[in-house]
Amino acid sequence: MRSVRNAYRHIAGYKRGKLAVALSGSYILLIIGVRLFVEISVRLPDNDGLAGVWLFVVTMPLSWLVTLIAPDLAPTTFLFTLTTAGVFQASVLYSAVRGKKIASKPES
Repeated sequence: MRSVRNAYRHIAGYKRGKLAVALSGSYILLIIGVRLFVEISVRLPDNDGLAGVWLFVVTMPLSWLVTLIAPDLAPTTFLFTLTTAGVFQASVLYSAVRGKKIASKPES
């Protein structure tokens, strides 16, 4: 319970903290949902093999960089790397959207 209270105080300490949490949290949920879709669809018998493209599209800016740096990764490692890149992008999105820290009022 204490950690939830501390997280709320941290979020409330920024100009657009709630908006930043909503956007970055939604992006993380999208990444996790697409990753689950890819993992499930790859294991289906009528798979055409193109389900992994969706994870590449969702994590687009860093997915190009991952492809250039490590093109010969195993498929499971590549999916993990793309998911990690997406979570990193979500943290950058949070930092960019949250705005400046609100000056705290001096306690008397």
